[in-house]
Order: sequence, then C-alpha cells, then structure tokens
Amino acid sequence: MGGNTLGDQMLVNATDDLAGVANQEKQVAEQARERLSLSGQMLQGAIPQDASSVQTEEMSGFERYGTVFGKGILRTPEGVANTIGHYWHNPSEAAGKALFAGSIGVAMRTFLPKTGAGRAAVATIMGGMFVVDGIKAFAQGGSEASAARNRQELNQAATNFGNHMGMFAFDAAAGGYIGIKAERLTGKILENPIGSAKTVGGWADSVVGRFGKTAPAAETGEAATAANTYANRMGAWVEGKELAPKFAAWDKKVEHFWTSDESKVGNLLNRTTEKIDTWSAKFKPKEEPTLKNPLANIPAEQAKALMEQAQRQHIEAVDSHMVYRHGLKGQDGEYHGFDRTLALLKKGINPEQINAKDPVPNVPDLVNVKLDAALEGMRRTREEVLGINDRMSKIADEHGTGQQFKKQEGTAAAEPHEQPGTKPYDKSAQQAAADGEINVANLQEMAKVTADERNAITAEDTAVIAYKQQMEGQVYTAVVPNAERTPLGPEHRPAANTMFALGKEVNTSKDVAQVDDLFRFFADAATQSQAGGLGPNQALAKQLNLVGDEFFTFLVASMKEAGIKDPFTILQGKTPPLFAVSSDLVRTPDGKTVNAGPYTMRRIITEDPKTGEKVTVWGPDLVKYPINMTGERATSIGVYGHEIGHDWNGLIAKFLDKSGEGGVLTKAVEKALGPKYNEVATIISPEGTPKELLVNGEKWTNGRLIESYLRATRDENTSDIIGTAWTGINMPVALARLLMGGRRNGGLMENSNVFSPKKMATPDNPMGFEVHAIDALRMVIGAKTMEYLGKGDPIIEAQAKSLLRLSREGSTKGDYELYNLDKPGQKVVIDRDTMDNVVSELITAQMETPLTVLEGKTFSNILPPLKANYAKMEGLGEAMAKAIADGKKVTDLVGDPKQFTQDYTITQVFGSGLPAELKLIKGGMEPKKAHQLVTEFSDHMRQLYLETGDPHVQHLIGANGPVELLPSLKARASALTSSFQQGAINLVGRQNEMRWWANRNATPIVAGTTTAMLPDGDMNLSQRLKNRMQSAELLAAEQQRQAILQQQQQNR
Repeated sequence: MGGNTLGDQMLVNATDDLAGVANQEKQVAEQARERLSLSGQMLQGAIPQDASSVQTEEMSGFERYGTVFGKGILRTPEGVANTIGHYWHNPSEAAGKALFAGSIGVAMRTFLPKTGAGRAAVATIMGGMFVVDGIKAFAQGGSEASAARNRQELNQAATNFGNHMGMFAFDAAAGGYIGIKAERLTGKILENPIGSAKTVGGWADSVVGRFGKTAPAAETGEAATAANTYANRMGAWVEGKELAPKFAAWDKKVEHFWTSDESKVGNLLNRTTEKIDTWSAKFKPKEEPTLKNPLANIPAEQAKALMEQAQRQHIEAVDSHMVYRHGLKGQDGEYHGFDRTLALLKKGINPEQINAKDPVPNVPDLVNVKLDAALEGMRRTREEVLGINDRMSKIADEHGTGQQFKKQEGTAAAEPHEQPGTKPYDKSAQQAAADGEINVANLQEMAKVTADERNAITAEDTAVIAYKQQMEGQVYTAVVPNAERTPLGPEHRPAANTMFALGKEVNTSKDVAQVDDLFRFFADAATQSQAGGLGPNQALAKQLNLVGDEFFTFLVASMKEAGIKDPFTILQGKTPPLFAVSSDLVRTPDGKTVNAGPYTMRRIITEDPKTGEKVTVWGPDLVKYPINMTGERATSIGVYGHEIGHDWNGLIAKFLDKSGEGGVLTKAVEKALGPKYNEVATIISPEGTPKELLVNGEKWTNGRLIESYLRATRDENTSDIIGTAWTGINMPVALARLLMGGRRNGGLMENSNVFSPKKMATPDNPMGFEVHAIDALRMVIGAKTMEYLGKGDPIIEAQAKSLLRLSREGSTKGDYELYNLDKPGQKVVIDRDTMDNVVSELITAQMETPLTVLEGKTFSNILPPLKANYAKMEGLGEAMAKAIADGKKVTDLVGDPKQFTQDYTITQVFGSGLPAELKLIKGGMEPKKAHQLVTEFSDHMRQLYLETGDPHVQHLIGANGPVELLPSLKARASALTSSFQQGAINLVGRQNEMRWWANRNATPIVAGTTTAMLPDGDMNLSQRLKNRMQSAELLAAEQQRQAILQQQQQNR
C-alpha cells in the first residue's frame, strides 16, 4: 500500500512541533542575552536605563534647565529626607562625617584665636569654597540637563539635582552644628580643665552609684571618705598636672601667632587688614535713619501726662533711694542718716519728730562714726580681745581677716553677726587665697580710702564742676571738628525725636518742671559723649557708654544664639544705656540739697492709642555717675553693672510678678521654708511682744511675707544678679560693701531696712517695703549668683564662699529686721539662715525656669558667661598687681594697644581694678597707694578704647529697629533693582561688619563647608543593586531554561 501510516504522520507532526519549540526557545534566549547585556551596560552607566525603549525627544534649552533647576530646587527637601534615609542605612558614612566635623571644631578652638583677622580670613576662604562647591552642583545639574535625551531622563536629572542639593545642605548644616558644639566643648576644657574633669568624674560617680559601688579610695581611713569620688580625684589629678596654666599658655601662643605684630603671620594679617580697611573706607555707606517721631500717634495731652508720670515715678524712686541712703529727715529738715534712723525706730522714737542734730541717749550722731572713734572709750579695757591697731595685723595673719565693730544703742559696741575666725576656714590653697583678699580687714581699709575721696568733693565742688562741664561741653562740641568726635548711634535717634516733639509742647514753667530731669539728664549724657577729649570726666562717661554698648551687643547676640529670632521685640525698644558723670545733687521740696548717689532714670514705654501696641518713646536708661565718686572709677564697675541691669522686671524677671510663670516664686519659697511656709507670720511690737501680722485686715503667712518682700525688691535684686553675672565679685564688693557698707556706722553692712504701709505702699507692695534689699542680703545674692554660674571654676567657687563669710562677718549682728516707719519700734524679723536659703532657691529658679517672654529660653541662657568673662578680669588683675609690685610701667603690661583691646573688653578692664587692688593690699601695700596706682594703670588701659575703638561693640539697632550686619536678601534684591552698583559699593564698605560676622561664625562656616565637600555616598546605589538582582534573576532563569532544553534533547 502507498502513503504514510498514522504513526508516521504523528512522528512528522511531533518533529515539526519540537523544531518550533526549539526556534521559540532560541528567540527567548536571544532576548534574555540582550536584556542581560543591557542590564550590564546600565549597571556600568554606559547607557540610560530606558534607552532601549524610549525615543529621543526634542526639548528647548529653557525647558531643559528650567525643569532641572526649578524642579530640583523644589525637590531639595525631599533630597534632605533621602539623605537622612541614606545615612540611616549607611551609619559608618554618617559617623565619619560627624567625626570629621567635630575634629574641625576642636582644631578651630585649639589652633586659631577666638577673634582676629586670621580667624576671619579662614572663615572667608572656606565660605568662598562653600560657594564654589554650590556652583559645582549647579554645573553638574546643567550638564545632566544638556545630556538628557527625553523628558524622563530630564526628570531624573532634576531628582539627582534635588538629592545633591539636599545632601549638600544637610551636610553643611549638620557639620556646622557639630563643629561649633565641639569648639565650645573644647573651649570649656581648655579654659576650665579642673571643672571639666570634675564634671566627667561626676558622670562616673552617677553611673557607679546606680550599682551601689563607690570610686576606689585614693587613701585609706576616714579622712579619705570625703575625697572618695571620681569627681574629686579627677579634678585633683588635673590640678596636679597643672593643665590649666599649660592650656592658658597655649592659648596665648596661638593668639600671639595669629594676631601679634611680633609674629610674621600676625603682622602680615594686621597690615593686610589695615590696607583693606583704608581702601574700603571710601565706600562705607552713610547711615541716614529715617527721622521718625515716636509720639506721632500720641495726643499732646497724653504725651504731657506721660512725662508727668515719668517724672513722678522718678521722684518716688529717688525718694526711696534717699531713705535707703540717708534715712528720714528730722524736724529741722536735715537727714538723720540711715543708721540713726534705724536706731531711733528701734527705741520707738519717731525720727521725724526730733531734730537730726539733737542728742539722743545711745543713738549715733549724725556724722558716721569711724572705727577708731567707736572703740575709743573701751580701748584699754578690751585691748586684749579687740587687738586694734598693733594686734589687727596679727589677727589678719591668723585668720585672713580682721574684726570690725559698730557703735549702736547703749554703751557697749555691737559685734558683727559672726566674729572673724570663729568658724573653721577652708584650708585649701584656693580658698585661702580668696579669703586673704576678700575679708573684713582689707575691705575696711579700702572703704576708708574711697570714703575719704568722696568726702573731699563737697556739694559746692560738685555744683561748680557740673556747671563748667555743661558750658564747656557745649562749646567743645561746636568748635571741635566732627572727625574727632563720634556721634551717638542711630539707636538713640527715637529718644531725640521724642525730646524734640515734646519740646514743642513745653510752654510754661510747670511744663519745664515736668521734663527738666529727663531733658537735663539726656543733654548731659549726649554732650559728654561728644566731649570725650575735653577732660577725664567726659572720657569716663564715654568709657562707661562703651560698657553699656558691650553689654547690649552681647545681650542681643546671646539671645539670637539661644534661638530667639527677634530679640528687639522682646526688648521692646530698649537701647544701650547712656552715662552722665555729673552732679547727683537733689533739691528736696524744702530747698535742701543732698547727694543722691548713683541711680538710673528708666526708659519710658506707653501704648499707641491707634494701634494698641507698646511704644518705647524713650529708649535709653540714663545712668548717673556722681562726680564725687570719680576717684573710685577703677574699682566701682560693679555698681554700674548693677545700674545697667535695671528695668528687666517687666521682661526677663516677669515671673516674679503675681501673674508669673507657674508660681515659680512661691515654689522656691515653699522649698526653702518647708513646714514654716504656712505658719502665720508675726510682727514685734515696740514692747517686744510678737503679734500676728495683719495686712489690710488679712493674716499673712511666713511664705506670703517673704514673697511680698522679694516682689517689692525684684528690680534691685535682678539688677544685682545681672551685675554679678557681668562683673563677678565687683558687684557685691563695690556696691554692698564699699558703697553702702562704707556709709554705715563702723563700716558694717546693715542687717535691717524699713517699710511704711502709709507712705510707700502700692498694690504690688502692700506693706510698703523699701525697694532695696538689705545690705548683707545683697552680698548673699552676689555670692549665690557666683556660686550658681561659677560651678566647676575653683576660683569663683572660692570667692563665693568668701563673700558668704563676709556677709556674716562684715554686717551687724542679728537676724534680718524690717522696721515700721509709721510705728517706731515695731519690726518684722526674718531668720537669716532661712532667708539666705530662700535666695539660693530663688536664684536657681530664676536661672532655670523657661520663660514665655524669652520664647521658652531661660534667664541663664542669655546672661554673660561668668566663668569666661571673669577669668579675664581676674587674670588681668593678677598681671596688673604683679606689674605694679615689680615697678613696671603700664605700657609694659599693655604691649601692643590694638592687640590689648582685642584681647580684653573695656568691661573686663574696668572689672580688673578691684581684684588688682585686693591683691596688692594682701601683699602688704598701703591701701591708699594701691588705690592710686591701680587707678593710674586702669585710666591708661581704658583710654585705649577711645583712641583705637572698641572692637567688641556692634550697634545692632537703628531708628526703625534692627540694622542687619550684612544686607538681607530682601534688601539686596531691592538694591539690585535700583542700583546694583551702589549695593556692591555699600557691601565693600562694610568691612568691619563683615569681618565681625566672619569671626563670629567661623567655626560653623569651616566645619559645614568641609563636611559638605567630603565625597558623598551614592544615594542611587540601592536602585542599582536592585537592578543587579533583577539581572541575576534573569541569568538564573536562562540557565534553568538551558538545562531543561538539554534534558529534553537527551530524552529524545
């Protein structure tokens, strides 16, 4: 039979099917190989990912670059988020960059000076590199935009640009932050190695304490128990290695290398800076603040009423100040004196009902009783105990202090609250050095010298000198060329505009009376500021103005550094204070003329009736420096650190009000008083009988009594805290001991003050407490402030203990007492230990409480760094005392004037006088001679700041608010629209501002730039790894398919 059988046909069909499958498998294999090859090329970066499937598209240049840069910038935040994710998955890269940024901060603090042209130059160079690196990012984005073949690639280029900018921004910000933190930590270690070691040891103690262990003892026996901590042992080890002086010497070498003319590098930088300044001065823009009248929206009658209120408040403040300084007047119109007033009140005698010069048994005379006169009647009978004159030096040698007594009621002399030497002294070398300087004997001698200087300038002398200063100053400002005078800064223009506007409303003698103090005070301060070259008093006024400017510069900078965006809104138009070294004579209503002493006339704030906003119509606090205190100019800066600190009670210290922050004051007092807080307070009758304290018919507790007293004295107490933070021991010693204690009988600080519900009560002060704290309590406030801010600094801690000892040994005996002016003999008694504990708790609360007015920051966040600041005062005081003792000239100590003014602020120069004088007296120099020589040195050093300028001052506010140190973006855009050329010229002319800004921000600039310039990790690596995994899967699939085919062929 012919043809195929069914079996043959089936075999043919199967063969054809197998051939079809083989052809299909061959095509799939070829496609797989192409995909593998394509994936490999994409992995190598040879072709774009989608080049095999996406066609090239036509796009204009505008679309290319607009898409990449426009979308890229918008995707920068996404790039930051991608950067964080990248570092999360690559912690080693993040750690490496963080460590690098930290090392930059350490290097900046270790190898560069804190200020100067060298530091600014490094910051400028790195800032330029930062800009260049940013330009490179744009160049790379432009290159990818140009190379893109289609919109998908263009979109990818925009994403790449956003990722690059995000990583660039994140690295710069994080690097800068880490760098500046590392620099500050390094600075703390270098400036206070002992305190830093104790801090680290304290952490170790905390850790081992949790496990019930103690640090291994350095020695055996009970004597080792107190020192058996890591903190003490590490501190002792660092002290033994003498690291503090070594670090200080290294800092000096670094500063010398970069800033001294004796160094080749420093000389080159200084000369280059001078040339740049000389050239750029031609382009410096002229500041022309807009003449704006702060009273524009305020009716004339309201303006007059405002001035009347300010005048009335000023008179009330002066009246209170006069009571604190001079006591009450007698029937004859003469002041009794504060001590005599208190003595009369204690005996139940109304001071206003007897003459000030009438003899009263057992009451001090009108004239302050000197120490020798007070002891004259009992010298022979108590010589062995008192040891006056010849024995005084022996007691001082044994105990580091002497004894002081005060004539008071009765025939026996009243002793100090604590006799010097009755309590054991700290035997450490540091404490012995502090006690050897800050003690009753030394300060008694200093007080005599300063009191004699004040008494030598009579009221008539004061009036004559003040008159001549006014007349000569006006002529001086008219005839001396403007180039030799520095005008008041634009920050004082609003106050001037207020004065001019008010002048139009002053038409009667009554009007004159309402503005006289304000106008005369401002005119004196303004004239003296312009007449600094006329005489020593005018020069002193300008120097004190620089102190105020330095304080304000630091205050604004520290508020910004703490994260407060707009300090000027918080400060409500407050401007740097203005000083007038002029007459402090006050004419009382009955025609008497007396010295009022240092005081401050506060700024004036009112409400704009149209807007309801608070308006500062008079910005500067006007501070009076009495002519009869000019002899104390080298040692009295603590008094004026206090005056600068006035007028914060409505701002920073607001929580002391009744509506304060979370009852902080109440909590502090409760903590100090314990169960006694809710006990009913008592008032002692003239007969000595205690009765329940009733105020306006209401029983008061101990807690309410103390809170009310602290609220009444809050402004003065806050000023004491600020003055201490700014000047260290200068505030409590110069103000509480030398100025106030020096006026008291026997040279002892008072433990008493007065109150008057009838004459001095206000809604906030219902008992009418006199607003100054008790003399001895002010010493405690200073000591506790130093104790808190100086933690870890052995010098400050030792001096704080010396001040606390002085508050007891240098004040009258007994608890704190407040005498009623309305009912002579009646008094309120507050236990000393209790009140001192309250002060300690209150200062801690005041430092640590987050304040709403400070946007959640604390008071301590914006205070001057006491440890760093006072170290300069103490160091310069030590150098001054040594130079004087060695017979050197002041020029030998100063060296290069420009370098000296860079190294120290004028505040630090002022603050070094008191430590220097104490060291010289401790060394055996006669107090009057020490006072004279220190004053001569200080005068020379302070004058340098008037001759070369104060590099530490920045005028940060103008007539219309803040003035940017560098032009803002908005200002630059506006200038570019009107005149790019003029804007560039203005920028060139701002060399000082630019250099200051570069100095201040050098570390974040350098650390941020170098961190941003480090090689970046590949944020697309994860995607490429994913592609590689997909390619590997394809290869595995192909290998599996090949194996199946081979198996099928074998089965055939």
